[in-house]
This record gives sequence, structure tokens and C-alpha cells, in this order.
Amino acid sequence: AGRVFHVHGKCYEFDADGNEPNIDYPALINLLAELDYDGWISTEWEGHAFIGPGVVDSLDLVEAQQRLVHRVLTERAESAH
Repeated sequence: AGRVFHVHGKCYEFDADGNEPNIDYPALINLLAELDYDGWISTEWEGHAFIGPGVVDSLDLVEAQQRLVHRVLTERAESAH
């Protein structure tokens, strides 16, 4: 069994296509999947260091990161068939 059971999924922003331009999430998620990772991925929005309070809804950004992870995993599963 692996020793890693929790990963922090940092994010800063998302483009119109739902991608995080600062982090290659498809490569990272695919690597975790190839390693049979079955632990947790916590979403950490780090954009607050660059954007003042109230400018964006941080919960919307957390949701966007979770949609991105789900999309990558779904595309991976579909391409395996």
C-alpha cells in the first residue's frame, strides 16, 4: 500500500475552458491515477495572496478545481475503453 493518503490541490485561477493555467492538472491527476492513488485531494485556492477580499467568490473557484479534477478523471476513464 502507498504511503500518501492526502494531496493538496492548489489553484489560483481558471480560464474560460475550466483549466488552471498555472498548474498542469491533467498531468498531475494522470500521474496520481497511474500510481493507483486512492486518497484525498484537498482544494486550496491560493489566489487570495494576489486578489483582494471580495473580488472573487472563493467557493466558486474551489468548485471549478473539483470540476477540473472530475473532468480529467472522466476523460481518462473514457479513453481507457
